[in-house]
Amino acid sequence: MSSSNNSSGSTLSVLGIADGLWDLAKVAKLIYFTLCFDVLFFCLKGNGLFGIKLGKEFDLSLADLAGMIISLGLFSSVILEIMALFFYMLLSRIKFSEFLQSKDERIYPRSSTEVFISELRDDALDNGDDMSFKLYNEERTKRDKNFKEGRLVEIISVGTFFVFFIEWYLSASDGSSKMFIDWLWEQSKHSDPTTPHFLIGQLVSSALLFYAVAVCWPTDHDRKIYYPKLAKKLRKKEEDWKKKFDNM
Repeated sequence: MSSSNNSSGSTLSVLGIADGLWDLAKVAKLIYFTLCFDVLFFCLKGNGLFGIKLGKEFDLSLADLAGMIISLGLFSSVILEIMALFFYMLLSRIKFSEFLQSKDERIYPRSSTEVFISELRDDALDNGDDMSFKLYNEERTKRDKNFKEGRLVEIISVGTFFVFFIEWYLSASDGSSKMFIDWLWEQSKHSDPTTPHFLIGQLVSSALLFYAVAVCWPTDHDRKIYYPKLAKKLRKKEEDWKKKFDNM
């Protein structure tokens, strides 16, 4: 009975992992941690995880394992956070530069049915509208949650690119380092034996950089909310102000 329960639990665990492979963010996280341990194992033992054969003794002491986990934790929670922040700031400077922004885009135009969430808050407080203020609180809570989840995805995307780039730098051009990049190179040689090692590094690094830019690219969608009634009211208010100044 016990073995049957263990078998069922193992099957559910495998199915749970397989189900997560449909989520690109979870796949990126899996790749990130694999690359991190691959690099750390190489630094400790002189070869990557992909040089270990099934059934072979895993030559890693408890101190080594603890050191790897602590190093990974410090890197992910401190250094990578700072790197991701600077990367986001760089992309923000690029997006909102004079070259990419038109005059209308720089003032964050909204459609005739949208208002900024701050405008919804101010209107609710000014008029004592409980329904609007409730909507504002619900929207703010939902967006705070989405921001935290999105931030984690951004950090993982930057970390995946950075760690792979480090792995590419550390790896040997003849594949003797037995790291993930070497495994990819070995697989590519089945279709084309002349594939150079550096080409794999360039292709994968470019793909990961593109993914990081796509994930971290700044958007202003969370600044707006669909609220036609208030949008119409604010537009009328702006038109009245414009007429007032034109007549002065």
